Amino acid sequence: MQWLDLLVSIEAGGDFILASLNCLYFLKYAAATRSPSRRLGAGALASLQGSLALEALLFLSQAPSGAQSWTRAVALVTVRSALLASTALVSLLIRRHLWLTRR
Repeated sequence: MQWLDLLVSIEAGGDFILASLNCLYFLKYAAATRSPSRRLGAGALASLQGSLALEALLFLSQAPSGAQSWTRAVALVTVRSALLASTALVSLLIRRHLWLTRR
């Protein structure tokens, strides 16, 4: 089960990094835009990404419990994978937007 703990910790670390970068991007976007609706939307997305980053940091700050059941471990990996996938998808959308605006 040690490899599973390592995998979940790596996922949480990746989620923390990506969500933090996304949060900074949306904060910068909210400050730069003139439209109130875009500012509100960017602020909401910054809040969401900041919350995901804090959740990942909280998860990393808690040491894994000793013996875990396989069902709990599988559920944990599934949830962490979904969080990482959603944050990575937002990161890809941001990168795509930046790439398209530079063309």
